[in-house]
Amino acid sequence: MIVIQKAEPENLSQLYHFIAKEEEYCVTLVSHLNMKDMEQYPSYILHNENKMLGILMFSEAGLLLHYLPFCKNQIEFSSDEIAEIQNKISMLFTGKKPYCITGPKEGSDFLESCLKQVYEKEPREKRDYHLMVHEENSPSLELKSLSIQSVFEIRLCNQNDVEYIFPLQQGYDIEEVLPAGDEYDLHAGRLQLFTNLKKQKTLAARSIETGLYVSKVSSNAIGINWIQLGGVYTRPQYRGKGIASVLVHEMAKLVKKEGKKVVLFVKVQNAPAQKAYFNAGFVKKGSYSILYY
Repeated sequence: MIVIQKAEPENLSQLYHFIAKEEEYCVTLVSHLNMKDMEQYPSYILHNENKMLGILMFSEAGLLLHYLPFCKNQIEFSSDEIAEIQNKISMLFTGKKPYCITGPKEGSDFLESCLKQVYEKEPREKRDYHLMVHEENSPSLELKSLSIQSVFEIRLCNQNDVEYIFPLQQGYDIEEVLPAGDEYDLHAGRLQLFTNLKKQKTLAARSIETGLYVSKVSSNAIGINWIQLGGVYTRPQYRGKGIASVLVHEMAKLVKKEGKKVVLFVKVQNAPAQKAYFNAGFVKKGSYSILYY
């Protein structure tokens, strides 16, 4: 029998243990698995008798995060069991309309089918990504980094830098995050950046000659063993110079000094960004999807 139950504080260690082997696939979810966030980001445990099958995290704002490892190999379940899982998840959706589903591609696809049962609605936009993990530092990039740093200062930013960094963040949000047809909210974007500069890590490249900030990289989720990078953006006129590769490389070094590993995801069709990350020592490991409703 398939059961979905709301997670309680006493379940946290069990959830950590379940997700630990593949934490890199769901760092954002893991970052909210704590006592402080349980009300705003309630989690639900999907299990069959005594075996845990997955975790769903449904924020108050309608963000649905997930870890559903069974979706990678549904052959382990009968068609009746899969149908039962879909029905139970569909019941959870009743009265709750997510605006965004994000996580490993197989799980996002499965949840899309569950949501369709309830609302008969297709996502208005679906984005597919490669999940990439950092494996090793590149000696050639060390030399490139020295060259870049003769022209650009690489700074670890804080909240005092918000006005200098915001044009980069705005460019990233509009190009990489904002769903088609939505209007960018300047106030909300600036406020989110201010918060992230306190809670997350941001490295930026600033022209030594002009003082202009030309490129940035940030962490956007800090898990137990992994940190997820995002917000990588370079002003158009400075692209193709290797600045983003160097920033990501330097951020990976910074994170690894803290004993954590580094992951990011990049759009399947974004070949230049994939090349930059490959040059910075990243390799493809899996698939990731974000669905907007």
